[in-house]
Amino acid sequence: MMIRALFLFVLWFISLPAPAAYLAPNANFQPTDVLKIQLHALKNNDYPVKDFGIAQTYRFAHPDNRSVTGPFSRFKKMMYGGNYKVLLYHKSHFFTLINKTPSNAIFKVIIVSRVGGTHNFIWNISKFSATGSLKNCWLTLSVSKPLTNKNSI
Repeated sequence: MMIRALFLFVLWFISLPAPAAYLAPNANFQPTDVLKIQLHALKNNDYPVKDFGIAQTYRFAHPDNRSVTGPFSRFKKMMYGGNYKVLLYHKSHFFTLINKTPSNAIFKVIIVSRVGGTHNFIWNISKFSATGSLKNCWLTLSVSKPLTNKNSI
């Protein structure tokens, strides 16, 4: 009986879907794609595993952004901190393209938090021009602190 139960458990376990793989920066992604990937990941941060959304977002951080935010462990602490925690598990989001050049796209992002209230951010996505695997990939250069209505665009 115990062996049968163990066998059934093993069959059930191997039939579970594997966690989704992280999306990697790709020159085929446009700025809007990058923004959607990051916002969706942050909204569903713990799916399929804990802090998947933060890790997915970090993958699309521009190297200049990473030089400010630091390694992933520091980025993760920053995301759970005061200014950016409303991005995690948010209820919904909306965005508008403010300006786009061949190498830069700026979006106004409105986050509706789970506890109520809206938060405005300016999301700056830039095309990486250096050599290497990130060449010509759109990556997040910066995200503003939440803006108040008086300094919002």
